[in-house]
Amino acid sequence: MAQAGISFFAIILAALTGIVENPPEDLLSLSDTKTVLEQLKVDQSEDHLISLISTKSAPKADTSEFDKAVKQLREGNSKARRAAKKVLQAAGEEHKAYFQKLSSDSDPEVSETAKNILKGFAAKKQAAKQMGMTDDVLKILAIRRLTELKSTKALEAVNALKTSKNKDIAMEAERASALLQNNKPKRHSRNAATPKALKMLPENIGFVAALDLSEPKKSTKLSDYLEPMKKLPGMDMAMITGQFHKSMPMVIQMVGNPQIDSIVFVTSDELGIENETSWVGFVGVGKYNSQKMKDLLAQNGFEAKKANGNDYWAQRWGPSICPLSDEVMILSVGDNKSNHMHKMLANIKAGKVPGAAKNISTQNSRLVASGKLSKKQKEMLKKEVQNELARLEGRNGRRGVEVEKAMLKLSELCASADNFVAKYADKVITVKAEMDNDANAKKMVEAITVADKEIRSALKEIPFPIFQAFDLEKRFSKSEANGKTVTLKVKGEMLDMMTMMPFMMFARMEKQIHAAEAEAFEVEMEAVEAVEKVKEEAIQKEDAVEKK
Repeated sequence: MAQAGISFFAIILAALTGIVENPPEDLLSLSDTKTVLEQLKVDQSEDHLISLISTKSAPKADTSEFDKAVKQLREGNSKARRAAKKVLQAAGEEHKAYFQKLSSDSDPEVSETAKNILKGFAAKKQAAKQMGMTDDVLKILAIRRLTELKSTKALEAVNALKTSKNKDIAMEAERASALLQNNKPKRHSRNAATPKALKMLPENIGFVAALDLSEPKKSTKLSDYLEPMKKLPGMDMAMITGQFHKSMPMVIQMVGNPQIDSIVFVTSDELGIENETSWVGFVGVGKYNSQKMKDLLAQNGFEAKKANGNDYWAQRWGPSICPLSDEVMILSVGDNKSNHMHKMLANIKAGKVPGAAKNISTQNSRLVASGKLSKKQKEMLKKEVQNELARLEGRNGRRGVEVEKAMLKLSELCASADNFVAKYADKVITVKAEMDNDANAKKMVEAITVADKEIRSALKEIPFPIFQAFDLEKRFSKSEANGKTVTLKVKGEMLDMMTMMPFMMFARMEKQIHAAEAEAFEVEMEAVEAVEKVKEEAIQKEDAVEKK
């Protein structure tokens, strides 16, 4: 259970920096289609894959080879009959009708062989069904594999599926048709999806971040995104990627093959002050099968509701999800009393970018964020920081404490910032913050320098070999003050480190748990042995009494 949990979070978090640098085209592009089809035991020859997607009637299967094998099965010696069975057992399901006819043959060996082959077809189908493979899923996978094989021979069959009633097949066929003719598949152009999402945000927000995922640079697989995870001790990469490939058909069956061009994240303006009014939300723009999403939500206990004339699905203690269209998905989380989905859908039809998001543009970088603290939030932050610093008063020298102090002093100065804008480009995170005065801007630069030094010193002492991959002698950040403006630049590798930290802590914790379990087992065994020893001594005494 623990391994499955860490595998899931490994895929989500460790892929973060890779996705920012080079986003996947869609869900299916993360997997290796060849591996998925191997898991499903599907013949990947060009002709067979074309037959799977063809809308034309399949030509009558050639059975001449099997006719010879059946004759050998009737008349041959034991060696010839064994060879004949091997030929027949290699048949594909396209020959099902042939074996159904043979299953009632008067020769018992022929009929039993045919029945066993039919049972094999059924078992394969059942196994594939359990993995989520339906005819529609198989067609999507076959189209994708033919595209990878650059099969121009498949173009006619692919083009015929562009008008399929199944949205996912039609979308995959559109993509394949373009690629097989050396054209780019249609999708939102650079910085077109993000503005669309920004226009759907509610007016009162405190923090906003936009991640533009359109126009991938190159094809990238899940294994590429998980490359940093290989440095982590105890990570079973083969198991993680294997589980992903096994689950892919089921995922496609449930949600289709979504393509995300932009994700915008927002928070309420008073986040962290009143739980009943705080909320967070996401707007995703791309291509989705909205009907499949609605069906999935209904099947998993989500309650159908309405807000601002739009249907959405909610869980009492979970998120609310609105598949607004085949291009827009909205998600919100918060206390039920905050009416978070109502807030997220309040501005849907207005089409006006709220003031807090006006400076968001992903034209030159994929990831951009901006925000500000309200007066109430600043007061709350200062008070909390001061309380924590008082708690640490007099605790000097220990590395962890020094890091905590440095970060708290930095947080205290954040309460003097009026607003900030951040972006991630060329593997560097750049943050520009407007402070309330020049003096605090200089103090902020000094606090950043101290925090950087303390963090690197602390990392040197952590007994994980992964940190050898980072140069801890060099600063992670550079900062400068220009009047009230503080500019901070942080190496992008810090994102790698941040995503790895939870897993290192988990590995350490898991090791401690195993050690504790082993120790508890030893104590238990000692107790059992002690009881057994007492019993044995009692028996020996009884034996001695009987002898007397």
